[in-house]
Amino acid sequence: MKRTPTQILAEATSAMVQNNDVTGILAALVRGCGEALSARAVCVLVRSDDGQIELLSSSSHTMAELELFEALQATGPCIDAISGVSAVSVAGSADILARWPVVGRAIIEGGYQSVLASPLRWRGGNVGALNAFFVDSSPRTKEQVFLAQAFADVATLVIVQDVELDLGQVSDRIRSALAGRIIIEQAKGVIAHQQSLDMSAAYDLLVRTASRKRTSLTHTAERIVAKAQHRPGPV
Repeated sequence: MKRTPTQILAEATSAMVQNNDVTGILAALVRGCGEALSARAVCVLVRSDDGQIELLSSSSHTMAELELFEALQATGPCIDAISGVSAVSVAGSADILARWPVVGRAIIEGGYQSVLASPLRWRGGNVGALNAFFVDSSPRTKEQVFLAQAFADVATLVIVQDVELDLGQVSDRIRSALAGRIIIEQAKGVIAHQQSLDMSAAYDLLVRTASRKRTSLTHTAERIVAKAQHRPGPV
């Protein structure tokens, strides 16, 4: 029975908390991604310390060779996804060739008619990309684009997770997270008092403020509380 995308992602995240076999988890993830997207092949490429693009995981040997060629040519869907801020989706042999003349020819000769590359995003930058290749020439749906990005984000977490944390260090992080939660509650109280809002509305305003100022929720809360302690007034 075919697994749902939710089941595949759940299995990947479950594996993350049970073992530190990054290679094994990624291998299962790219296979699952291909299954969820109905893609013929899926690969993960990353940027190494020296700036080179390296193949990290692939669902097929043939695709691995194609991705290595793409990395060597320094052009293609993966390169564009790593360099940009959003997914790259191109369908149809004509559009693939127009965008990547050399690599596009290799993609088409490999039997693929559409591609979808999603960046591996990490704190304001990209560390790699997840590439999905399809044998049909249909444009990818919005759902497929969103789902591919979800798989790319999980792949990023698999790669960057700190596998050396012991339970004591985990406890330290939990304490830090709880401290952050406390400051958020304090900020909600400040906003509720200053704006005559209930706590639910105060929290919504806090979230909107963080989004508007493009800062983290905790940092925004800290600034609001610090400002109230020194100079009470409207947020």
